[in-house]
Amino acid sequence: MTEIQDRAYAAIVSCGRTKFSELWEDSMSDLMLESLLESLNSTNGNIEFKDIESMYVGNFISEKIVDQGLVAGELAQNFGTHIPIFRLEGACASSGLALYNACLGIKSGKFDVVAVCGVEKMTDRGEIVTDALASAASDWERFYGNTFPGLYATLMARHMYEYGTTREQLAMVAVKNHQHAVNNDKAQYPFPIKIESVLKSPLIADPVRLLDCSPVSDGASSIILCKPEIAKKYTETPVYVTGAGAATDALSFFSRNDFTGLAATRFSAQQAFKEAKIIQKDVDILEVHDCFTIEEITALEDLKFVEKGEGGPFIGEAVDSFKGSKHIIYPTESGEIVVNCGGGLKADGHPVGATGSRQICEIWEQLLGIAGKKQVDLDTDLLTGVAHNIGGTGGVGSVHVLQI
Repeated sequence: MTEIQDRAYAAIVSCGRTKFSELWEDSMSDLMLESLLESLNSTNGNIEFKDIESMYVGNFISEKIVDQGLVAGELAQNFGTHIPIFRLEGACASSGLALYNACLGIKSGKFDVVAVCGVEKMTDRGEIVTDALASAASDWERFYGNTFPGLYATLMARHMYEYGTTREQLAMVAVKNHQHAVNNDKAQYPFPIKIESVLKSPLIADPVRLLDCSPVSDGASSIILCKPEIAKKYTETPVYVTGAGAATDALSFFSRNDFTGLAATRFSAQQAFKEAKIIQKDVDILEVHDCFTIEEITALEDLKFVEKGEGGPFIGEAVDSFKGSKHIIYPTESGEIVVNCGGGLKADGHPVGATGSRQICEIWEQLLGIAGKKQVDLDTDLLTGVAHNIGGTGGVGSVHVLQI
């Protein structure tokens, strides 16, 4: 095996996803099946459902929105299977944690071929979705009426105060990610927006405005993984998971020493980068968890692509240098990096349980050069991608490194 294969947790054989949108006519199982069939079909028959030995499913609020708690049993019934199905719940990081555990299942030798799926139905009961999402906050935060926009407004306001991050810089994150979604047929919001539109959009929780927020979405995404040493049996172009990190932090902001960034991101990244034997300059494409615009800025800082407080000027430089290409590129001392290639959570959509696995699908397509109209075009070959997935306000997080 090659050196990358030798240290890999697993090989990604294929991926699939649904459109992210308000998909009222599709059930949770419908969405899961659609994404899984797409991932199976992309193997050209080399892998069939009967070859899958286990499934790891990321899902957060099905009890509250679709009144189903035993997701494994429902999927077993609808798929006609008796394989072990594990539901992983980590709020918006649910399918990132599903991938993490699937990698461990393969690395342990227990399984040869597994599926990772993320799914969420959020729009069926829109009147309670805010309360459902707030179940990933602390009881004290909920008791005093805080919501997720309110909590991220706290992070945003403090970052602006500490480091001088401006409203215009935050708006640029939304502008960039909408630009990236323009060529994404499966994005919920595939259209450009202007800085002025963000700044004039309705105030949700000062200083968070409507166009700072990712949308409420339905959708699913799936990944087929196998042992690295058998990957070439199924595909000539495997993508290897060479680093996997996961970490936790105190649930509430008031229990932390700092809330201008997320410790779960920092600890997850340290693990994943060390295992993959990479540093920041090796990364070509990056998917970060931009549930609100401030989180892309703090993620870039926590992931050590820029120093603390420099995330705002970093996005400013990227947008200012934009010349009308498909992607707005962050310039670095060692080259270029594209962040949220298909629009991120902000424009692609955010069905919370499906986001982590969707990030992996995006990187997989980009590394293989099969992303179609949204394919990243850099001066160098795309060899390494990183996915960053956060649950709640950083109570849990994961970072994965993908390489070819």
